[in-house]
Amino acid sequence: MRRCRSALLFLFLVPATAQAFEAIDSLRFPSSGVFPAYPSEGGLPRNLWVQAGLLHDDNILRRGAGDEESETVARVGAGASVDARLWGRQSVHLEARGDGYKFQNFSELDHFAYGLLGELRWELGNALGGTLGYERRHYLIDLAERLTVRRDAVTENHYFARAGYRLTPRWRLRGALDLVDLDRPEFTAAGTQVSSVVGGIDYVTPLGNTIGVEARHSEGDAPVDERIDPLGVAVSNDYEEREIAAVLTYLPSAQLRVAGRLGHTERTYSVLSNRNFDGGTGRLDLEWRPGTKTTLAFSAYRVPRSIIDVGASHVVINGVSFGPSWAPTVKLVFGARLIKEDREYAGDPGVALGVDTLREETVRAWRFTAGWEITRHYQLAAAFETGERSSNILGLDYDYRTVMTNLRYNF
Repeated sequence: MRRCRSALLFLFLVPATAQAFEAIDSLRFPSSGVFPAYPSEGGLPRNLWVQAGLLHDDNILRRGAGDEESETVARVGAGASVDARLWGRQSVHLEARGDGYKFQNFSELDHFAYGLLGELRWELGNALGGTLGYERRHYLIDLAERLTVRRDAVTENHYFARAGYRLTPRWRLRGALDLVDLDRPEFTAAGTQVSSVVGGIDYVTPLGNTIGVEARHSEGDAPVDERIDPLGVAVSNDYEEREIAAVLTYLPSAQLRVAGRLGHTERTYSVLSNRNFDGGTGRLDLEWRPGTKTTLAFSAYRVPRSIIDVGASHVVINGVSFGPSWAPTVKLVFGARLIKEDREYAGDPGVALGVDTLREETVRAWRFTAGWEITRHYQLAAAFETGERSSNILGLDYDYRTVMTNLRYNF
């Protein structure tokens, strides 16, 4: 549940190209147990690691043809996690990581990014349990949106509570409360907050397959930047979002896993009503293991994604991704991934106020990764990524190529 929550939060708040080393950080080594041919030895209650990496990008600022700037970035970081039992069935999970980034030419972009996570995992009897937690992240925004050499960081605070109750062996109730507070001082003096309430009911089969219905209600603020709205007319442009969806997890065999959701989402703004969204949304994830050493993953999604990096309060995303992973030995792993997203900046306040053209663009990225677990403690990874963006707004087209490597030591 913790991994699913973190993945969903990352999906809805951060664009696919925001983290420079993401291609390496998402690489899964055979020792993690992801491939059936190499069973995991089990996670340790305490984990500590350090790493160092190097990246070279031929268009670090994501500018158009003739205005590219190449850059080399060094990263040094460390992280730790702890799982501890408090009493009875109650336990706590803690994570922390920090990474320092050093730019060779653009020293103005040097920064320290970090992430903190704390969870209290509780159970009352055999039917009721949940998680109470807090997460904080600090990171640099996507340079493809900034286009200038200026440090522009986001601090995110996330408070959450989850609970599940098993009515019968086959029926399960669940609910969640979330509060996300995002602060980007360089963009606007006002912060952005989103609160959500989620409720759902699922039918669970003896094999672990589930089908259910989920409802979500969210409220947030989407203040308009003073450069677009100098009189402050739309500064209190709050919104409400309602979603109802059918959710499914299906495992027809040990080799195939299907997860999906299909529903309807409606977002309404209190001031700029012509930015409202009302339409179908959903996501489908397929994972097929044709052999014990190979995995094929496919995803397709349509969501109104909130991204604080951009000037629009929401972007309607239609995306697909596909990628194989292959581990020929317990020490080697190779992977590839194709990402394609069609983005419509329907929440752009400039368009709502009649001062801009509706921004539409297509982003494509191709990624190739390789990992070598030299010894039990050392993990060496490398990746090559190339991508492009085409936009109907002059000056926002770009293409890039990135190579990176990283060495990690697990204590």
